[in-house]
Amino acid sequence: MRIVPVALLFTAIMMASCASLTRKGSSSFSDSQSPYAKSTSTSPKPKSNPTPSSKTSSTPTPTPKVTPTAEPAKAVVVREEKVKVVENTTTDQAIYNYYCIIGSFRILDNARNFTQQLKSEGFQPVILENENGLYRISVSGSNQEDAVRAKIADIRGQYPQYADVWLLKKQ
Repeated sequence: MRIVPVALLFTAIMMASCASLTRKGSSSFSDSQSPYAKSTSTSPKPKSNPTPSSKTSSTPTPTPKVTPTAEPAKAVVVREEKVKVVENTTTDQAIYNYYCIIGSFRILDNARNFTQQLKSEGFQPVILENENGLYRISVSGSNQEDAVRAKIADIRGQYPQYADVWLLKKQ
C-alpha cells in the first residue's frame, strides 16, 4: 500500500473541485442577476461624540444626516446589427438608426407574447428581426443616439425589471 502525503492529496482535491471555475458559460445566470455583482454603499456612519460640558443640557446634540451615495450608472450595451421590422404595433412606421431593445427571442410566438405584456405596461413595442433570426423587441426608436440613450435611462429608472435594456445601432 502506497501512502500519499496529505498536502498532495488536498491539492489534487482542490484543483478538481475548482475546475468548473475555469470553464466559460458554466453559470446559469448573468452578472446582473448575481448577488455578488451588486454594489452596495459602504460609507461609514458618523460617530456622535458627546462634547464635554460642565453644564447639563436637556436638548440632545443633533447628529448630521448622511445621504446615501447613488450607485454608478450601469453602462449601456451597444450592438450593431442588420435588422428589419417584422411587426409594428405603433402608428409610426418609420425605420430608425437606433433602437432601445428590451428583449430578444428565437421564437416569434414568444416575442409576440412578450409584446402583449409590454403593451399592458404602457409600452408600444416593435418586433425586429436580425440577420441571425433573432427577434428583438424595441420599445423606442430614433435617428438620434442620445434620444435612445435617454429612453434607456428612463426605463432603467422606472422599471427595475428591465434594467438590462440595450441600444441597437442599425447597420
